Amino acid sequence: MIGAQRNASNRWVTAVLLVATAAIALTPGSTAADRTSSVEPPEPFEVAGSIVMAEDIHLPIDRPLGPVTVIGDSVLLGSGLYSPTLPDRLVEHGWGPVRYRGAVGMTAGVGTTSNDAAWWIRHWRAQGWDARDVIVNLGANDSGICGINQACARTRILAVLDEIGFGHRIWWPKITRTQTSPDLQQQQAWNAALDQLAAARPDLYTWDWPAELASGGYGPASDYVHLGPAGYRKRSETIARVFTHDMTRSVRIGGDAPLPVPAAGPSTYVPLIPERVIDTRSQDPGRRPAGSVLTVDFGDLLPAGASAVAVNVTATGAAAAGFLAAGACGAPIAASTVNFERAVDRGAMAITPLGTGDDLC
Repeated sequence: MIGAQRNASNRWVTAVLLVATAAIALTPGSTAADRTSSVEPPEPFEVAGSIVMAEDIHLPIDRPLGPVTVIGDSVLLGSGLYSPTLPDRLVEHGWGPVRYRGAVGMTAGVGTTSNDAAWWIRHWRAQGWDARDVIVNLGANDSGICGINQACARTRILAVLDEIGFGHRIWWPKITRTQTSPDLQQQQAWNAALDQLAAARPDLYTWDWPAELASGGYGPASDYVHLGPAGYRKRSETIARVFTHDMTRSVRIGGDAPLPVPAAGPSTYVPLIPERVIDTRSQDPGRRPAGSVLTVDFGDLLPAGASAVAVNVTATGAAAAGFLAAGACGAPIAASTVNFERAVDRGAMAITPLGTGDDLC
């Protein structure tokens, strides 16, 4: 094996230029009848005149969402070759450190060789790397091994899930194959097995990559499996965004916040017949300029001893965008009651305290 290494700020990358091929045997649970087509020959990537069979990226950058492991086959490989790469995008979205490996011929096998994802999970764990969150982009090769045998697909998926182990969260995109028989049926069988396991396991999340690819914008994909550079850049950004949406959750931190101290004793809500108190379109003082204060006297409309009032405040025919803030006269008003745009009528309901003169400003 011939390797080439390039260094950049806060990252190491290893591009494997040539690897030996390996024979593939039937997985227990699959039969020759189920495996109606063989795995397609590996499709290496050509970057700057070099044939790239695998790419390893490690971004040792601590980010608030925590570390991520990313592993996959040639479908994932392009996301590590064309900048900004998938690891770059994950760091942008708040993840890190990130350890990534994409390789031609990678499978969801039982971990007996370095072509199996489980082998790498075990290898990294022995080195001290065991991220809680894992992106697994496998199945294009495995579906050719299993054919339409969903039991075989489940066995191979479980081999990776079991190696990752409990206490982790796994995000696994569904696969695409060429949209002709038998590849399409193999794609459907593999994705059905993923759906079955995701329905039974709260730690497994799937992404409908076939539907996303069909939505367009990823450029030519002649085999409906691999993309061009622009397509891979878009896929990297989309994966980072959707993965972040699916995996991030609100977590309670700290203790309880103290409740505010009551400013007065308890009150009783007394319903009144709705009454228009003032309309500056037809009543004095007329249209109000920006920054002005209008005092509203309720007269005898309110019962004796009222401490607050429920009002509807409406802005109409505004010459510019702005806001109205209602509150007790003589007291600071900390927030707007209604925000409005130019020439757009808008109202809002509010319960506001009354001033010492039973008025509102």
